[in-house]
Amino acid sequence: MSPASQPAGASGAPGAPGAPHDPAHVADRHRHDRSSGLVTLLTAGLALLAYLGADAAVAGLDLDRPWLVGLAAALGVIGISLVITAFTGHRVPMLRVAAWILGISLVTSTATAGVSGEDHDVTWRPTTASEVLPVYDHGVGSAQLDLTALPADGVRDISVSHGVGELTILVPANVTTRVEAEKGPGPLRVEEDGHSRELGDGFSTIEPFTLGSGPEAYRVKVDAGVGEVDIRVVPPTSAPAPASQPASKQEVTP
Repeated sequence: MSPASQPAGASGAPGAPGAPHDPAHVADRHRHDRSSGLVTLLTAGLALLAYLGADAAVAGLDLDRPWLVGLAAALGVIGISLVITAFTGHRVPMLRVAAWILGISLVTSTATAGVSGEDHDVTWRPTTASEVLPVYDHGVGSAQLDLTALPADGVRDISVSHGVGELTILVPANVTTRVEAEKGPGPLRVEEDGHSRELGDGFSTIEPFTLGSGPEAYRVKVDAGVGEVDIRVVPPTSAPAPASQPASKQEVTP
């Protein structure tokens, strides 16, 4: 059948209602795309509020990884939104990606919450320049980098990359350490002179800041995924006492 003989309202005919190039159809599709974008932004905002609210709600509890509660709350909000959009027909691919990322992070972090040992936890404590690694890289579990025993001979660049879990960095108080960080979900806390402050929570880029006092010795760059980042300034300790010598035998006169 030639186009001229097709019914005027046939689907796919030029200018027919519902045709791909029909102005009404195009306008309706654009409105649908805009509403999908608004749904994505609204869900992201609600998920962030859920994360912060849940994290604050359990702040006073003695939990090993309190940020996991916030992560679960954010994932719950996104999950509810995905169910609703499945019925309304909105296309929200970014929410699906976010749900996968948060879900994998939550499962992995929960699975390793009570696990310890060499396979998951690691401690680095370089004592000489030759022991310093180009990058301190760790995947899943707890990691600690202790710089307090490293001689401060000039300015040294330190890079730390951590995937999922808690990261602790110890720096000496008698030198200046410059820190910059990029991180995902989880707080970044700094402890110095008995005071603790939080510099970021959630996905954020932390502007460079300095810790300690004295000559600049370290420039630490942190790239952390999911989990807490704790940076502690450790006061210098006195030199260890020499090993005790065995007491000399005294002559005993009968």
